[in-house]
Amino acid sequence: MCGRRETQQILQVAELSVIIHNMTIANPITDVLRQAIIDSGLPLLKIEQDTGVQRASLSRFVRGMNSLRLDVADKLAAYFGLTLTPNAKKQPTKNAKG
Repeated sequence: MCGRRETQQILQVAELSVIIHNMTIANPITDVLRQAIIDSGLPLLKIEQDTGVQRASLSRFVRGMNSLRLDVADKLAAYFGLTLTPNAKKQPTKNAKG
């Protein structure tokens, strides 16, 4: 079982600077999720119990060893109250067929 101190030591491996300005994410979604886990200070066991995401998967993700499936990322984003919003400066362009 991971204690709070051990969890913090594991999570400190990923030193990330995440900039969130006006709800626009400036870094990749995975970086924001990693930082949310770190900033929460919650033991991975607690996150596992609350979300159903396996602690081992969380640990590997936080250490940068694995990525997350989209459905798992959605669960974690909802758990930490994160939302993805479009950046007004960069709108996707439609490919014109001609």
